Amino acid sequence: MFRVQRRAMPSLKVPDYTASDRQTAFHTAVADEKLYGGAAGGGKTAAIVAESITLALEYPGIPINLFRRTIPELNKTIRPELMKQTRDYMKAGHIVYHGQASAEYEGRSYVFENGSSITLNYLDNASDMFRYQGSEMPVIGVDELTQFPFDWIEYLQTRNRTSNAAWPVIFMAGTNPGGIGHGWVKKHYIDIGEWGKVQEIRLPDGSFTTRVFIPASLDDHPDERFRTDYNKQLQKISDPQLRKALRYGDWDMFAGQVFTEWSRRTHVVDPFAIPDHWKRWRSTDYGNHNSVGWFAEDPASEHVFMYREFRLDEYKTIDYKASVIKDLEAGEDIRYGMADPAIWNGSADHNDQQGKSIAELYEAAGVKWQPAVNDRKAGLEVVHKALQPMADGIPMLQVFSTCTSMITTLPDLPYDRHKVDDVDTGADDHDYDMLRYALMKSRISRKKPEIKRGAYRSRR
Repeated sequence: MFRVQRRAMPSLKVPDYTASDRQTAFHTAVADEKLYGGAAGGGKTAAIVAESITLALEYPGIPINLFRRTIPELNKTIRPELMKQTRDYMKAGHIVYHGQASAEYEGRSYVFENGSSITLNYLDNASDMFRYQGSEMPVIGVDELTQFPFDWIEYLQTRNRTSNAAWPVIFMAGTNPGGIGHGWVKKHYIDIGEWGKVQEIRLPDGSFTTRVFIPASLDDHPDERFRTDYNKQLQKISDPQLRKALRYGDWDMFAGQVFTEWSRRTHVVDPFAIPDHWKRWRSTDYGNHNSVGWFAEDPASEHVFMYREFRLDEYKTIDYKASVIKDLEAGEDIRYGMADPAIWNGSADHNDQQGKSIAELYEAAGVKWQPAVNDRKAGLEVVHKALQPMADGIPMLQVFSTCTSMITTLPDLPYDRHKVDDVDTGADDHDYDMLRYALMKSRISRKKPEIKRGAYRSRR
């Protein structure tokens, strides 16, 4: 249950609000920055308002600032929700509303008897940022975060501070996919790691901040009639991508997207113990960005599960990579490993051991690979097929939620503007290449690879 405050009158419930399971996850998450929502109808505004009221009651004197783009939006969303959750408490005289600014209070402020306040603010253009210059805002809440450009919010967060050691410093927000801020919000909160888990983000000076994304959808709303009625409205949306984004909180839809069939809702699963009798194999796309994935096939359903990944974003020696691979798969029966045929070509000119290929150096370090089929068109078709539902309605490919690099990069891949039947190789396609190598070896394709001779050059 969400925290209930009964400071002045035990008969009053403040906030007058019952949290859903997903809202409870948002309220109980401890992070510097918290983002809640995803789909329409998940109770984002209610959660932000309830969190604000509780903090106002828990920390006497604390100023809390809530934001929307415009005053009309504040009046249509945040203000009614705030009035709803504090109605009886306000009638009893424990909160006073100050509509106009004065020497003592800001305008649009709800002032509690303990000195705390909740102020409703707008930020509709770049010049509005400087209205808040010099302010100390220990608690900032932003409703519909994707409606704001990144630089506005970045500036606003410089106000997210306090000189009072007794007060918390929190930035919280709610939003749906889409809008002018979709890209930066996705990068900042959605793609940083496993959803629902607090992630540490390293800052330039070596310190850390923490962020968490708590997903919610219309199905999480506690009111059944609201769920039914609102779902009807969402189903009337003619644009299928917009409809999917709002109904299910799908962040992976955009123009020029290769894998439009991808959905976290159907392709990402919670980790489980892989049965010993399932076939396991691994695959790699070699390079400085080194992407390795491990796969297992359920012999009963023929579903393929990607259950582990190892991704680097900097140069490491082959001995180092081989050591990590062996440690990760220790005790497992790995039938084979698939790799780009290019690693058998020529010598590893960037390695200390001249005269040996990348594949030979791996084998010397105790990790064996087989040359994969490197037919890009066939590989693209195979991956598309793997993302389609099978006879049981579940896509063939299922990815463990811990494989965050694959979950991030695969749906973000665009088509090549010139080779319209291929993925843009200028994008981060390392996980995709590793995936198509793995799937081409599975039951989908049996074509033998051709190994061409020539010097190998490591990719970017």
